[in-house]
Amino acid sequence: MTLNDNEFHIVTARIMFKTDWKQALVWLKARGFDISQATYFRTLAVVDQEAKNRLFDIAKRFEIIASEEILKFQNLEKQMYEEYHKEQSPLSRARILQMIANLQPYMTALYDQTRQVLENQLESEKDSILSKHTG
Repeated sequence: MTLNDNEFHIVTARIMFKTDWKQALVWLKARGFDISQATYFRTLAVVDQEAKNRLFDIAKRFEIIASEEILKFQNLEKQMYEEYHKEQSPLSRARILQMIANLQPYMTALYDQTRQVLENQLESEKDSILSKHTG
């Protein structure tokens, strides 16, 4: 997915100002992108949907890889917890917990995409079966 100049600046503004969309619009206007609130949110919605579609396409093509990645993350998390329980230093324990917490978004994304792919496959199979029996 390639962003055009307008989309790039809108996404940059969202990253910079997070939920302060008014400040994002001021920043965009100062850079020559005088857009409305509706255009700002509509553009973000389009970009987000394209990103979700792209992730879904990737997940669809790499189901086996996703399953292997989930196992890798699970094993990594297990090993990190083992190291956490062995560690005596509170600072080191805190760092290990931080590393474990940093893994969670990746694991969640893999679970969600894998679940979505499987649900869509089941729905597709169900539609295929129903079309055979009703036709």
